[in-house]
Amino acid sequence: MRSLIIIPTYNSQSTIKELLNRTLAIKPKTDILVVNDGSADRTLDFVKEFKVNIIDIKKNMGKGYALRKGFEFFLSRENHDFVCTLDADLQHPPELIRKFEQEIQDSNCDMIIGDRMKSIAKMPLHRIGSNFMSSFSISLVTGRRVNDSQCGFRLIKRELIEKLRLKTIHFDTESEIIIEAVKTGAAIKFVEIPTIYIKSNISAYDNFTDTMRFINLIGRYLFTRNHNE
Repeated sequence: MRSLIIIPTYNSQSTIKELLNRTLAIKPKTDILVVNDGSADRTLDFVKEFKVNIIDIKKNMGKGYALRKGFEFFLSRENHDFVCTLDADLQHPPELIRKFEQEIQDSNCDMIIGDRMKSIAKMPLHRIGSNFMSSFSISLVTGRRVNDSQCGFRLIKRELIEKLRLKTIHFDTESEIIIEAVKTGAAIKFVEIPTIYIKSNISAYDNFTDTMRFINLIGRYLFTRNHNE
């Protein structure tokens, strides 16, 4: 099996070199795609040094937009069977990619999602609250238990990527992917991963704006579901 590693990145010059070095220790350059979402620092310059696949978005559009561009790249080629998404801030150990690939083969599920909620001691308090809220809301909407809706470390089968109908372009896209996957009847498995937060990293997540986007997403799906019943 071959997985395309998609790394959406925005102003990640302090971490992108280490991440790519560690990822290249287990995957060839042809299996790595970095989607630069309008970085204003030297992120793109650093990525070019590694000769991996690159999509350069000139203007910052949002993490979801970067992911969708990565999915389009993946679907335009037939070299890979799976997509693996990794955040650029070193929260997700690329060394666990092999574990995800083994889990998806053994369980025959359609998507693997990292689960950090069994070791939340290192997670910032506001992140714990937002994650519990979002995971509970998505569980309510989908009727499936969702352990960690905000974890961006995922492995997804090509067949599921082909079925996703995504409309969002920001952080809410990761929640939308789960909801859309459940709508298709996809089997989802959560795999425990370590909780890693680096204090020097500055998150692009806007607590108010992105929370409102999430509420709008949930409201839209609830309205659609109730309207169709």
